[in-house]
Amino acid sequence: MDLSTQEDVEAPIAQVFGALSDFEVVERTATRRGVDVVRRGGAGGAELGMGWDISFQLRGKDRNATMELVGYEPSTLIAIEGDGGGITGRFDIELIELSPSRTRIVVRTTLGAKTLPGRLLLQSMKLARGRIAQKYAQRISEYVELIESKLVNMA
Repeated sequence: MDLSTQEDVEAPIAQVFGALSDFEVVERTATRRGVDVVRRGGAGGAELGMGWDISFQLRGKDRNATMELVGYEPSTLIAIEGDGGGITGRFDIELIELSPSRTRIVVRTTLGAKTLPGRLLLQSMKLARGRIAQKYAQRISEYVELIESKLVNMA
C-alpha cells in the first residue's frame, strides 16, 4: 500500500530540513500522542543506522515496532524503514527548493506485509484506503503548518 502527499512551505530549504531532522522534537511530538519512543544510537545527531523502538495502541491492541534511519542527505532526503506486527514500511521525506524562500515537502509511505496477520491488517487498511489517505494527508499538513509557524516565529 502506497500513500503520498506534498505540501509547500514559505521557508528556505535548509531551515525546513533542520526542523524535519530535529528528531528530538519528533520524538516529543509522538510521545504527546501516546507513543512510547526509545532512541537507539545517534545521540549526538542524525546518523545512518540510528533507530527507535516504539510502542503504541492501534485498534485497541498494544503494538511494538522498530524504525531505522536508512537515508539521510542533508537538505534533500530523510528515509526511515520500520518493522512491526508483520508489517514493514518505508517513510521518505524529500525536499525540493522551489525558490530561495519556498520549499516543497514530498512525503511517501510504502507498507508491505510479512505475515498472515500483517496481510489481514494491510488488507483492511486497503479497504479503507480513501479515509486513511485523507487522514494521512491531513496529519502531514498539520505537522507542516506547525513547522512553518515555528520557522516564521524564529525569523
